[in-house]
Amino acid sequence: MDDQDRPTLAFFLCFLAAVLIIADGWFIAAIGSAVTDLGSYAAGSVIGAVGAFGVFLGVILLVLAVALYVRPEYHTGVGIATIILSLVSILGGGGFIVGVILGVIGGILAIYFVESDDDEPFPMESASRWRSLCANCAKPLTPGSLTCSFCGTPVRPDSAI
Repeated sequence: MDDQDRPTLAFFLCFLAAVLIIADGWFIAAIGSAVTDLGSYAAGSVIGAVGAFGVFLGVILLVLAVALYVRPEYHTGVGIATIILSLVSILGGGGFIVGVILGVIGGILAIYFVESDDDEPFPMESASRWRSLCANCAKPLTPGSLTCSFCGTPVRPDSAI
């Protein structure tokens, strides 16, 4: 699987959003610790919990971003989860708001990612031009016929299209 088969831009935006949301949560938790050190234990605990919630959501988004890159066949579900968690991360700081925006854009790109069909040996429209040949006279076989229309030889099931 090469990079054309992976939602690379969506991965990059989701990854960057996760890093920003983790950094913002960490920053808010540090503020909560400083408030606690100043003597306001209740306010410091609440602020620290908000920061920890932001870090928690950022780690989940980081896992989703890696899952998007490793398993692109789940792009729709990962994209929806990324959008929802990015919006919820506003409660934990939101990655300085830039993380929310990047997460939503990355999630949208993940949902609309189109996998390439390069694993087919040839496109379907050109497959109709290929015809089986009779094993006896080497003339083209009519699709669906049971015998060759030129020599009357029975058509083997594996030689018919």
